[in-house]
Amino acid sequence: MNLPNQGEEPEDSKAEMPKLLIPEFGIIQHYDEKTPIPTLSKPKKSSWMSSLCNCFRGIELGYTAQKDMPLLEPQSPQNVGKNTLVLDLDETLVHSTFSSLKSDITIEIEIDRQNFKVYVLKRPGVDEFLQKCYDLFEVVFFTASLSTYANPLLNILDSKNKNASRLFRESCSYINNTYIKDLSKLGRDLRHVIIVDNSPVSYSLQPMNAVPIKTWIDDPDDDELNSCWNVLQHLSRVDDIPKVLGEIKKRKWDLTANSLHKLIESEFIPVSRGPFNSPIHANGEKKFQFEDL
Repeated sequence: MNLPNQGEEPEDSKAEMPKLLIPEFGIIQHYDEKTPIPTLSKPKKSSWMSSLCNCFRGIELGYTAQKDMPLLEPQSPQNVGKNTLVLDLDETLVHSTFSSLKSDITIEIEIDRQNFKVYVLKRPGVDEFLQKCYDLFEVVFFTASLSTYANPLLNILDSKNKNASRLFRESCSYINNTYIKDLSKLGRDLRHVIIVDNSPVSYSLQPMNAVPIKTWIDDPDDDELNSCWNVLQHLSRVDDIPKVLGEIKKRKWDLTANSLHKLIESEFIPVSRGPFNSPIHANGEKKFQFEDL
């Protein structure tokens, strides 16, 4: 797992089939002439992306008018003191398509008074991953998709936890024809914020807050969420996320659980202390002396 450089293109785990991006919903659709693709009514003669941007201009203006307001409410009592974990949705936790297939989740969305079914595959290990994340982090789902699609999906994917915040396209910043997730607008100290997203463009404003993850389409043997969790466990007790991830990049180390353990257990990161000045976590290389009582 390598730390991102600004402007890197996301990896794609399935390049052999032509794909079509449905920007309204963030869905990567495999090209299939038999599958009806939802479109906006009365498209303009300009490019499809341009017409989409015009359609959502009202959302962008509304967002700009409230840009000084934090996107998140203050931390709930059960999350006070936890680092904030921002999770992307599509191609990070799930893959969605309009093509009929055997899926883990099926939802129905309405577009221009027409109903469309969306078939959703869950990334291997996603349920266990989310449950563990809830225990250690304040979890925030942040997607560039519209709530019309993402909300019903999260109602199922996140059915066991009602406390995670949800942010959709209208919470993104529209910069250079791209939807960017500006973490500085969350209302959280950036030293305590982590984002997991398959697209480096999404976190290009705060690359040193990111734990990259490979794009997932449908690989049943994918183990990225397990590797990601091993990294997140270490970051859950770090007091300055950008400082730690920046140091990993500076040393040209791969971002792994082992490299984080090595760094955190070194003199670079002060160990968290418990009563009597003893280390909370095991650290055989350090020697502590108890103060006289």
